[in-house]
Amino acid sequence: MSTVNILLRVYPEKRGEFLQTLRSMQGNLKEEPGLLKSSLYGDMNDPNVFHLIEEWETQETMERYIRSERFSILIGVLKVLCAESEVKYHLISSKLGAMVSQV
Repeated sequence: MSTVNILLRVYPEKRGEFLQTLRSMQGNLKEEPGLLKSSLYGDMNDPNVFHLIEEWETQETMERYIRSERFSILIGVLKVLCAESEVKYHLISSKLGAMVSQV
């Protein structure tokens, strides 16, 4: 399994637009082959900080998504609506039982 973890700090005045945009994009994301789960979590201490976590069947399906137009659009949205963002890629090996970061 592979994951995409995105830490987001949204501009306070763009928070509503950010949530609305992500909701609409998540509906289309369900069509991506290999997607197991996509979740958005809010930070309890800061209403403008979010964690977007996407779980993929394989590294190949995650990499295909990362090269897709849909992911490019997401990154463009983040550049406009977020003060900062950090994207991390992880490959979880069931053989080793460990997580290997790929940034």
